[in-house]
Amino acid sequence: MSPVWTKEYTNEYGLVYLKAQYANYVITMATVGIQLFMNSYALVVFFETPAEKRLGRALYMVSGWMIFIFYAVGASFDMARMFRDLLEASNGIEYMEITSSYTWMEVLNLIAMLLVFVVGDGLLLYRCYLLLAVGRLWLLALPVLMYMSVIALSISNTVLALRGKPVYRTGLSSDILTFMTNFLITSMLCYKLWSSHRDFARSLPLASKRLGIYRAVIRILVESALPLTVAGIINVTITYIPTVTSSSITVYPGDPKALVVAYECVAVVHYALQALAPQMIIFRVTTGRSWARANESSAEALSLSLAFARGPHPEDSTLSVRLAGTAGQIAEEGWSGPHATPISSRSGSTQGM
Repeated sequence: MSPVWTKEYTNEYGLVYLKAQYANYVITMATVGIQLFMNSYALVVFFETPAEKRLGRALYMVSGWMIFIFYAVGASFDMARMFRDLLEASNGIEYMEITSSYTWMEVLNLIAMLLVFVVGDGLLLYRCYLLLAVGRLWLLALPVLMYMSVIALSISNTVLALRGKPVYRTGLSSDILTFMTNFLITSMLCYKLWSSHRDFARSLPLASKRLGIYRAVIRILVESALPLTVAGIINVTITYIPTVTSSSITVYPGDPKALVVAYECVAVVHYALQALAPQMIIFRVTTGRSWARANESSAEALSLSLAFARGPHPEDSTLSVRLAGTAGQIAEEGWSGPHATPISSRSGSTQGM
């Protein structure tokens, strides 16, 4: 049963909404600090790496800093708007009235989060292109279409916000597509890497230890993409509840205050992971760390080209020569940066997603 929206209840709801948003923005600023540390540390490690082993990684270092800058700009506008609203509002009702319309700060925040997605998922698509460039490029048609659709919906949100029109449904559509795009491209990358590892392992059984690079890349992809995928599912579910049950929060049959708190909690995690997912991949590739093997550094492994065993089996030599070019290219491309064999995007999310 929906509550009676008296003046007192509306004021209470506004205060709960204010507190939830403030907590959201505080965590967002903490996420900015995490990204600053990750990028700074990765940059130090990058410059400590010998020049011949940096090849192909500069692009991803630049992309990581771009994601950080765009996310930090959006977070700064959020905090500036929050302080402005707190100065103007004296109770929950006034706060809801102030935040009911979009200003230039909200519009700039939308643009910043769009750029986070463009960079993060753009790198994801680029890595996917490198892996599918030979013979299977047609598989990129659906991911590219979904990627462009998210950009189009985000631009539509910005235009609607500038005109003072509601952006709830288009924003929800954008969140759903962002989550699906991230999930689809990451799944394609993991499957391609797994199938390549399986094929090489069958053809070159003596080189199974050298092929561990494929398992390491898949592990890094899953560790970075899984939290974003879970957060995306929960975010879409929480956001979708009021849409299917009612046309307004005032006729929502459950507890509106609990719903808004849940939404803000999930949203901050989802949009933060849209930026952190590609950052985690860049960071782990640069430092050679994975949660599954946290006790050993794979920095040396990441710098090694894919090599084949030179055993007493001459019949393997012809096959090794034939596969060395393709396998070596995949391995080298895999460890050069964030999205794909390390893969941003989205991000964000999905930020964003």
